[in-house]
Amino acid sequence: MLRKIYNLIIYAAVVAYTILETFWEYVSDVLFTYTPLRLFSIKIHDTLENKSEYLILAVFILHFVAMEAAAIMSGKAFLSGNIMLGLLMYLVKGILAVPVFRFFTVEKEHLLKFKFIRVSYELVTWIKSSEYFIKVTAMFKKLKAQLLVKVRKIYQDWC
Repeated sequence: MLRKIYNLIIYAAVVAYTILETFWEYVSDVLFTYTPLRLFSIKIHDTLENKSEYLILAVFILHFVAMEAAAIMSGKAFLSGNIMLGLLMYLVKGILAVPVFRFFTVEKEHLLKFKFIRVSYELVTWIKSSEYFIKVTAMFKKLKAQLLVKVRKIYQDWC
């Protein structure tokens, strides 16, 4: 019985994570396509090229702490019953997460030299290779494809 509850909790967490990851991937693509964020990201990377790994770490941590501060404020707002402020801060957190994720992707080689980042990255990689994560991701890809077909049909019927 305890194993079933554990599996249900893990499954629910993976579903929630997959939904949020899909949403923020879409937001990330939109932000990097239609805003100057891409140019800013490239400029930061070019500025940090051939610089100290500690400087790269400091820039990453600065962005990461700002993102997590917004997440904490969002959670605090939700828990205090202020749903609108919670949603706003969650949106801010998501927008701040986009450059953090892109920065990590570009500077991964340098950042993984630091043990605490490498261990965290290995944990995320382990979770993403888990049976639950793979099953839920496959389910969402299928669901997303079906939803896209329906949306295109509705759009074609309107046009």
